[in-house]
Amino acid sequence: MTTAESAGSPSAIATTTTAESRRSRVDLAGRRDLEAIVRAAIAAVDPRRLVSERIDRRGDLVRLDLGDDALRLRTGNLWIAGAGKAAVAMARGVLDVLPEARGVVVAPRRPRGGRVGGIEVLRGNHPVPGQASFEATASLLRRLRRRPPDDVILLLLSGGASALLARPSPGIDRADKRRLGKILLRCGADIALANAVRKHVSAIKGGGLLRLAAPRRVLTLALSDVPGDRLDTIGSGPGVPDPTSYEEAWTGLQALGALDALPGSVRRRLRSGLLGRANAPETVKPDAPEAAGSLGSVIGSNALALRAAASEARRRGYRVRLRRRLLRGEAA
Repeated sequence: MTTAESAGSPSAIATTTTAESRRSRVDLAGRRDLEAIVRAAIAAVDPRRLVSERIDRRGDLVRLDLGDDALRLRTGNLWIAGAGKAAVAMARGVLDVLPEARGVVVAPRRPRGGRVGGIEVLRGNHPVPGQASFEATASLLRRLRRRPPDDVILLLLSGGASALLARPSPGIDRADKRRLGKILLRCGADIALANAVRKHVSAIKGGGLLRLAAPRRVLTLALSDVPGDRLDTIGSGPGVPDPTSYEEAWTGLQALGALDALPGSVRRRLRSGLLGRANAPETVKPDAPEAAGSLGSVIGSNALALRAAASEARRRGYRVRLRRRLLRGEAA
């Protein structure tokens, strides 16, 4: 009997069908497991829940959990600011606990009506800052400055905040700032170098919001989208001190051969800062007066999602190994 004849026999067909059915059941079970693992990872970093869990209300008093620190203040002295792709969801997390909260956040898209509760949502540009980002940031800062000097600013940050919260340093042309964003994407700068450069041509990044908000205190809750989960890197660190320098930004761009591609106003600013000129002061450092009392916490990250995925996989009987090595390099 030939192979072809054997395959066509009733017994062979039945055996093949049984094997295919078994594989189908295994594939279906594996797919269900995979979907459950992915859902667990996503649920672990839900922006709305992560924010609401950090706020505890007792009458007209609120306690903010900032990881190693906690702060108690009156609800009437809290004002919300924020930026990022998850800004609206994070604002909803505040409103779940403090429905009377007021403030302004900047996001790539606005919800219907342009607000969530008493928090106004302004639209900015992403991934490269543009006119909408500049105007939205200016509007947010105008409203912030109207707040009483004893107010506390709760800053909500998530991925995309660097492009959405944009205010060039004096002397930096807005068109040049937009060109810089494209150059940083094109030259292969990693997130650390890109943020070091952005901070030194911005009035709001690198702790700049601390200067603009003073004497008001700034507290940060952040969702990390960067390797290492550093608060001074997320959103280019507008609400925390900055350890980077003009020298770091300049030498990093030099190593990539990108200095000649920089717009004129950006190159002049970096050069002035490198030479220590008064017209280009350094970013806010940890010992600066404006940094006193600034606190922050990373409330969600890739590591948190990874742990949740691993836990769900183990619960379903899988052997799990976590790979903690950070992936670095040009995305292409």
